[in-house]
Amino acid sequence: MSGSTPEMPELVKLALAKFGQLSTSELNVVGAATSGGLAFCGPSTRGDDPANDPAQAAGWGDKRTIRAALIRWLCVDRVAKDLVDPHGVWIHAARIVDTLDLAFVSVPFPLVFDNCLFASAIILLYAKLETLYIRTCRTDGEPRARRFG
Repeated sequence: MSGSTPEMPELVKLALAKFGQLSTSELNVVGAATSGGLAFCGPSTRGDDPANDPAQAAGWGDKRTIRAALIRWLCVDRVAKDLVDPHGVWIHAARIVDTLDLAFVSVPFPLVFDNCLFASAIILLYAKLETLYIRTCRTDGEPRARRFG
């Protein structure tokens, strides 16, 4: 989806302007973030559904892919983060691609990941998080230290 319509939430319009075309899951995440809902990215809402098992993420396809840059943008962009509902960003059964770098970021709302695959590293060095909940997730990212200075 690349166009916007007047009835779209402002956050969705901003995401489209920033990132261009969004995957189905990215649209779900941004839309759910405005209402405080859970973005269901898989074929069902059940955590025990084998189709939502992050060990099977290689076959999930592009519709279930979320760029880490989009999640970071929701957390750091002054306008975007003010439009996120206080319930925060909740993601179910998605593949997060690229490094999720939240180093030195203060996130004023919860981040919840359930049945997700992180295809790269998660960097939380000196991050201040209201809540970080990671349940039944996997990471394919290589552990690494990040050096500053």
